[in-house]
Amino acid sequence: MKRTTFLTIAVVLLIATNISLIIFMFSHKRHHPPEPKMLITEKLQLDEKQQKEYQLLINEHQASLNVLDKNLFEQKALLYASLKAENQTTLQDSLLTEMSLTQKEIEHTHLNHFKALKALCNQNQMGNFDRLTDELTKLFNRKEKHP
Repeated sequence: MKRTTFLTIAVVLLIATNISLIIFMFSHKRHHPPEPKMLITEKLQLDEKQQKEYQLLINEHQASLNVLDKNLFEQKALLYASLKAENQTTLQDSLLTEMSLTQKEIEHTHLNHFKALKALCNQNQMGNFDRLTDELTKLFNRKEKHP
């Protein structure tokens, strides 16, 4: 086989491989799990009015969490900045206590959010809500969001 024939075949095979790879990448969409809001709406079978009220609850919940998350971030920044100086044990203990109280407030915020969601449900939806509570920790697992 001549060298030019061999090179031509190699180039054609490389082009075909690249085209196949591009087609494969665009035809196979990555699986993205549905948003918690959609799953909860479906599982509870919320009607339109309930969905609007649920959206208001979500907005309030996210606003509260944004403030608390910002506080927690600032507390962590101070905690780790305290490593620069010696003998900061008292300050570090104080910051850790503040952080635990902030985390407790975050969990209370989550709990109150789901109590409010439960209050939106009618009697026929209570069984669905009870089943949903078994899935809440998996549904809002933050580990998947962080590297």
